[in-house]
Amino acid sequence: MLGVNLKALFVGFGLVACGLVACDVSAQAFEDSVGSTCENFKKNLPPNVRQGMVEVPEDWSQPQGRKTHVFYYSVPAPAQPDAIKGNTPVVFFNGGPGADSHSSYMILKDPAAKAHIPLVFLDQRGTGCSDAFPAELSEETAVRLAHYGSRAIVQDAEFVRRLLFGAAKWSAFGQSFGGDIVHRYAMTAPEGLEAAFSHGASVVADPMQWGMDRIRSQARVAESYFEAHPEDRARVTLLRRLITDTTCFNEGGNHICGNSVLDAATSMLGFRDSWDNLHFWLGALVNTGEHGILTLSTAMLKEYVETIVFGIYGRNALPASVISKLEMVPGLSDAKLCKAVLARLTDEGETPLLWAFNECRFLPQMHTDADHLIDGMTTVDAMTPQLLQQSLASNPGLRFFLYSGGKDIFSPVESFAEEVQVLGKNITYREFPASGHDGFYAEAQIWEDLVSGRK
Repeated sequence: MLGVNLKALFVGFGLVACGLVACDVSAQAFEDSVGSTCENFKKNLPPNVRQGMVEVPEDWSQPQGRKTHVFYYSVPAPAQPDAIKGNTPVVFFNGGPGADSHSSYMILKDPAAKAHIPLVFLDQRGTGCSDAFPAELSEETAVRLAHYGSRAIVQDAEFVRRLLFGAAKWSAFGQSFGGDIVHRYAMTAPEGLEAAFSHGASVVADPMQWGMDRIRSQARVAESYFEAHPEDRARVTLLRRLITDTTCFNEGGNHICGNSVLDAATSMLGFRDSWDNLHFWLGALVNTGEHGILTLSTAMLKEYVETIVFGIYGRNALPASVISKLEMVPGLSDAKLCKAVLARLTDEGETPLLWAFNECRFLPQMHTDADHLIDGMTTVDAMTPQLLQQSLASNPGLRFFLYSGGKDIFSPVESFAEEVQVLGKNITYREFPASGHDGFYAEAQIWEDLVSGRK
């Protein structure tokens, strides 16, 4: 693969952000590229890890209807010293929509063992070793996929909790879309939770404001990136000149032209520990020829498009679009939200089309085959800070921890203000100024909270 360390790119930071509303893709792209399979993953789990498959309704409101199967695995903690009280298990929900849990397991198993925390993982319905999403690009599929969002995942999790632990509670820990699942859990099934921990996800009443905060944060964090890699500012400017509008790429239902392909690199900007990968790509795309003349490396551009543009953004397009429109940014597709956000920012005197990184130059060109199928969707299952506040007020014993990262451009710190204000003393909120969307495993304070919050 022409020198790029795919393992570092897809597994090293666990989750790769993608899309204005669909935040993460796990190691699936890496797994596919090296031929790894679900059966290999299950076979390589340690003998003490309990694994199983449950059959659940695809539509929980129709228990006798079509069924789907959800894979789970329970990772016990090492023997606990007397100083650590309690043994409440923690179910972890990875980011997505449309990502499996396997890279998260690889990242979290060691720190969880060190903290003596027993973990449970689910391959969210449609992903990994669970039954796959409905695949056909059709209106019927779009309707079915409305049953693959956070509400159904919580019901799947409750089924697994009762199977494994009976009436005993567990705690829920989620990152990005997994954090949305944790919010939904606290709203719809708080009786199953001892505590809740959400990183890189906030609930808001106004998706437009959230979208504006997100795009602005990409410009803000880009400046921090250029302070660390000052030579890359000129490289981005050069590449935008060298990649012309007639340079086009196609794969499946995805078609993209021009230098907006560079904005797919935003997927690396949002993870603080993936900046080295971004630096690699920006350097690799530029050739230094005779007499120091800089030219575009067409071979590396092709590799970049295959690995980053289509390898990350081209997967599970329809499921991610349906779930996002259903609940994460209710009622709006990537393309429509992007157009509205860019128009609002321009009206307010800003120049988002000139920013070094801006995913809204890129996303409207992607997933076009999926977008037309969800245009007619009218069902909305949105979450708001007010709904969470009502649930926490009715369940005062449920502790809720909320985390953000100062370098996170997918769930920027600005987007947490409303939830923090509405929930007030009902939550514990922590901002980590130096971390990005990857802080869920890198911040020691979270692991301390996971221990203390379970007592």
